[in-house]
Amino acid sequence: MKPSLTLSSTLFSRSGRYILFALLAYVIFLCVTLPAEHGYHLIKEKIAPVRLYQIHGSVWSGSAGIAVTGTRQMQNLQWTLHPWALLLGRIEAGVEFNEAGRHTQAVVGRTFGGTIYLTDVTTRLPPTVLENALNIPGSGLDGAVDVALSNVKFTNGQLTELNGTLSWNNAGLFITRTTPKTKLGGFVMTLTTKSETTGKEINGVLKDNPDSPLRAEGILRIKPDGTYQFTGALSLRDANRADLVQALRMFGSPGPGGKIPLSASGTVPSLSP
Repeated sequence: MKPSLTLSSTLFSRSGRYILFALLAYVIFLCVTLPAEHGYHLIKEKIAPVRLYQIHGSVWSGSAGIAVTGTRQMQNLQWTLHPWALLLGRIEAGVEFNEAGRHTQAVVGRTFGGTIYLTDVTTRLPPTVLENALNIPGSGLDGAVDVALSNVKFTNGQLTELNGTLSWNNAGLFITRTTPKTKLGGFVMTLTTKSETTGKEINGVLKDNPDSPLRAEGILRIKPDGTYQFTGALSLRDANRADLVQALRMFGSPGPGGKIPLSASGTVPSLSP
């Protein structure tokens, strides 16, 4: 009886694989042949916050001239499905789009359990995103915030993993609209996810580039409950730079050692279910 059982198990295992590959082939066939516009009408209620216009191509590989979500408008959205991800229990696609002259690309996916993830994210943000974080709204920050994230994950709508870098390159500050830009240098925050006894905590370490006229240091902690705390400091490499002395006043008053403390706290926004 044992050889028969072994043979039956082998045949069942093989037939199961054949069925799986047949289903996958059928899904791929549907994705390749189903027009993207028809596919969008089938799922648009489930992705209601996102509206697509000027849709072309297929569900497999398509594009939308405009994608709108809330107050954001993205142009030239393109996607390519990764069908092999279905074998791993995921729906995944490579996407890219333009927004306000900035190009973004990433791999976006969702597990059958509902976890949303992104990998290989590259984009650029305007420096205005830093104004609220640094508590200097309307200051006229300049430069580019380059984002390079290897892994981002949302579980039950909460951010649970974040790994990569945020780089503020060619950083500058316009003290007034009529004064020239004061160059601040370049700064990098490295983000990593660490497992703690109470869950995964995301840590960020802020450092300045060695040739920056400003020294920068800081630590960001994003706790498993979604709350975050950032503490850091800025200081001068050259105390004789009068333009930098004036620029630093926008960030606060110097404390011991000439360091200007920085701090911010809050809660990371969650994804809508």
